[in-house]
Amino acid sequence: MDPDHDLIHYWYAEFLLQNRQQPDRALDHIQRALELDPGDADYYTLHGRILWEKKKPKAAREAFQTALRLDPEGLNIHYNYGLFLLNQNRPKPAFQHLREAVRIDPGDPDIRETFLLSLKAKHPVYRPFRSWALFMSRMGRWRWLLIIGLFIFLRPLFLLHLLFVILFWMVDPLFNFLVRRGWIK
Repeated sequence: MDPDHDLIHYWYAEFLLQNRQQPDRALDHIQRALELDPGDADYYTLHGRILWEKKKPKAAREAFQTALRLDPEGLNIHYNYGLFLLNQNRPKPAFQHLREAVRIDPGDPDIRETFLLSLKAKHPVYRPFRSWALFMSRMGRWRWLLIIGLFIFLRPLFLLHLLFVILFWMVDPLFNFLVRRGWIK
């Protein structure tokens, strides 16, 4: 097999992203794969995932949209673009792409779980809790400093803060219940 074959670069970029956490090297390989075969939608999907990992959302969105133009029925494209949009706090378009992914493969539990999250995220009551969770996940290890700082500086509002924390823990199971009952669609 030719060592400069596009599939070799694609699979190696996938390996570097998933197993080695090396998005810079993965980006080099997926760009080489795209040079060798610019018409493969899966290559653009992986390109978008790598750019998303490198915190380049505008370029990632362009890569996902190119993949969608090349293959509008691609399961992998709809799922990854839906995840991207959900993490960009854009739940309505994420819901549409994840609904399409569920239509294509209704048996995949990861797709169904992410679809359920997008369904909840587009509800106006759930949205602030989802936004807070996204913000806290982006804070990394500094989130504990923020939590302690909020506790110290918001001591007069301790009961309000405690209520928010309790609601934050309850909102996910509550919305799962409401979706199962068919009250949220």
